[in-house]
Amino acid sequence: MTKLEKKKELLKKIEEMNNNGKKTIAIFTDAFFPVIDGVVSVVDNYAKRLKKYFNVVVCAPRHKISHDEREYLVIEMGSIFFNKLGYDYAVPEMDAQFKQIIKKLRIDLVHLHSPFNAGFFAVKLAKKRKIPVVGTFHSLYKQDFLKQTNSMAITKMLLRTIMRVYNNCDEVWTMNTFSGGELVDYGYKGKINYFQNSSNFVLNPDEDGAVELVNEKYGLKGQQNVLLFLGRLVSQKNILFIADCLQVLKQNNVPFKMIYVGKGPDEEELIQKIKTLGLEKDVIFTGLVTDKFEIQGWFSRADLFVFPSVYDTEGVVKIEAALCKTPTIAIAGTGAASGIEDNVSGFLSEENVEVFSQRIMDLLNNKAELARVGLVAKQALYKSWDEIVASVANRYEELIEQKKSK
Repeated sequence: MTKLEKKKELLKKIEEMNNNGKKTIAIFTDAFFPVIDGVVSVVDNYAKRLKKYFNVVVCAPRHKISHDEREYLVIEMGSIFFNKLGYDYAVPEMDAQFKQIIKKLRIDLVHLHSPFNAGFFAVKLAKKRKIPVVGTFHSLYKQDFLKQTNSMAITKMLLRTIMRVYNNCDEVWTMNTFSGGELVDYGYKGKINYFQNSSNFVLNPDEDGAVELVNEKYGLKGQQNVLLFLGRLVSQKNILFIADCLQVLKQNNVPFKMIYVGKGPDEEELIQKIKTLGLEKDVIFTGLVTDKFEIQGWFSRADLFVFPSVYDTEGVVKIEAALCKTPTIAIAGTGAASGIEDNVSGFLSEENVEVFSQRIMDLLNNKAELARVGLVAKQALYKSWDEIVASVANRYEELIEQKKSK
């Protein structure tokens, strides 16, 4: 299909939306397929389910590789790809065709999932049309900015820039009080609403088969202690802190296999540290795993999901572990610890190598406690996307009506 044919098809769909009697939600994001991360997952799960209630349009950066067709309408914005970060950076203001197309779309509410160029454009669009605009605060941007710039002055400047986006929203949503507190610390002055994230992880009924798969593939013994980390291998998630804790376990003659599932920019640094600490025989790096059955095998096989991240605002992986009845140990007071009640639906510790290590050793010596808490975690931490998006749709309706009444 030529560019002209694509444009005509897009305009035809927009015309149908404008006249079908349903309200229209426009979602703006700087992260989208084929790039996959937490924000992309949230946007995709929202859009798929919101179709039940509204017309849904996702405005996303154009990627160098065309993304697959989605079950909702996607309007691509001009973008620049940054290889170092692995992300596209939307430039909607520089895309005349995008602006021409979006001008023809009737919109009742805008929801932005990025405080960068896509977010700036979304706020400006909503203000011009006098419609409500909601923003979601997904990430601890201060840590990202500081790591990339190594300058607190530049970091503060960048935070002021993104807060202009959030402070021009009617309200900002985030996952929990921890991320809400960070949002306020960054300079947000408006209303905060809380909507947790879920997982689209679907369990295979053959749990034993999934466990057998990873046991055989990686040569694990049936009774062997298994600790698991699954996610991007970035230092902010405290992957090096885990390595230090493993050294303590080794020094105390605690048998274990530590599994790191995933890839990331700090993978080589972690591998080198494992070698330096003499832990090569105790640690397995699987690389990126996309097979859902194997991922389920890891979650089910692990005795404990080790998640000491000080970066995540929530951490869907701990929900996925809970679905497999595997409890999580996290750092108290972090986003990764949100929803976890210590010794009830998971385990909490301070960010101290000796203390964290001792907690792990105590738990590995009490498999009955791990099993009990794992069962509670499955009931306490999981909420389906359908339930969450139903609440989202209700809030959209309220905001639309509030704006109309003004």
